[in-house]
Amino acid sequence: MMQPLPTAVILGAGFSYVAGLPLAKDLFDTEYLTPSRAAERRFAAVRLGWLAWRSAHPDQGPEQFLTEIYRSPKIGPVPWSWAAELVAAVLATPLPRDRGTYQSRYAGRITRPVNVPEHVAFWDLVLSRFDLRAVVTTNYDLLAERGLRHRPMQRPRRPGIHYGGLTCPQILKGTVFPFSVLKPEREIELAGRVPLYKLHGSLNWGIESGTLCLYQDQRPAFRYGGEAQNRTSDPGESTGNLDGQHLGGFPESIV
Repeated sequence: MMQPLPTAVILGAGFSYVAGLPLAKDLFDTEYLTPSRAAERRFAAVRLGWLAWRSAHPDQGPEQFLTEIYRSPKIGPVPWSWAAELVAAVLATPLPRDRGTYQSRYAGRITRPVNVPEHVAFWDLVLSRFDLRAVVTTNYDLLAERGLRHRPMQRPRRPGIHYGGLTCPQILKGTVFPFSVLKPEREIELAGRVPLYKLHGSLNWGIESGTLCLYQDQRPAFRYGGEAQNRTSDPGESTGNLDGQHLGGFPESIV
């Protein structure tokens, strides 16, 4: 029997869309969590700007709208930081299946297994037929992390991930939920064997005192005007964690 070939999996927007997250064309036509009254006012201004811009540009979409704001921050319809904050909130808003009685910003944490049948079936197939050596994604969400898990698991079998390109140990901050039988640890370590490269950054990455901090949930998208470290914050500069040399030598890739 032939040994499975070392394989890299490349995940795009369609992977998240299957789980219920919006595509770029639907960014301003979906529900989102508003963390404060100030954020509500900023988000309302962005949406009004989008509606006015769409009326004047009926053949273009949210991508072009955001590009125009970024390129012309002083004369654009709304400040770029407001638009980036709204996009982060849309993508970080927990899916209905992940919501509970606790604050929504802490839902869908990295320690919870993904509850998307298509994703479960996908990883079952990949891990049964291929020697998974790396995962690369352009997505900001935590679906890949939750699908492969934060550490090796046996039921179902998952290898666990760590963030490729970032220094180890990788300690993720969390929140202990009150009145919970299973209290998540305040800090966990990503201890999986498969490196996950997030080309555009991640909604659970934040900056504290100039240092990159990793979280178990997507709270950075909902505080301080949206501090999540993702490329939406600055399209001209990648905040991802992939160096091209890390992907060399894989004879198989799944896109």
